[in-house]
Amino acid sequence: MKWIAAALLLLPAFVFAADELPDGAGKEIIAKHCNGCHQGVALSRYQKTHEEWDSIVTRMGQRTVASREELNTLTDYLATNFPKVDDPTKVNMNKATAKELVERLALSDKEAEAIVTYRDRHGNFRTWGDLLVIYGVDGAKIESLQDKLSF
Repeated sequence: MKWIAAALLLLPAFVFAADELPDGAGKEIIAKHCNGCHQGVALSRYQKTHEEWDSIVTRMGQRTVASREELNTLTDYLATNFPKVDDPTKVNMNKATAKELVERLALSDKEAEAIVTYRDRHGNFRTWGDLLVIYGVDGAKIESLQDKLSF
């Protein structure tokens, strides 16, 4: 189950030993298959929706012989213990309308439309840096707004 180890490599934040993770069936999967290569598991600030966790676990699960039941268990464990919590003071760039981008971030109508169009064609953004590739969007403005954005 190297996919679990690979997924956990991407997890930033405070480091927890497997025995310090919250109890649950997913903890057993992580301890059994990941702890050999990764003594610490950084999960506390890596927050995802159930759908996002499922996508990550499913993608990584293609690299192993894990059963669908194990993958579902791990997805549920991660989504329960490390859920995504939206900050209402920030603008979620994966959900905001062009009008919201103009009103809340003072982006131009053209910039807001370019962001929404790009998102519709290419999928959700992961970080503010993903916005820098959009033609017609002022990168310096986006950089200055990064603390007001969520994904």
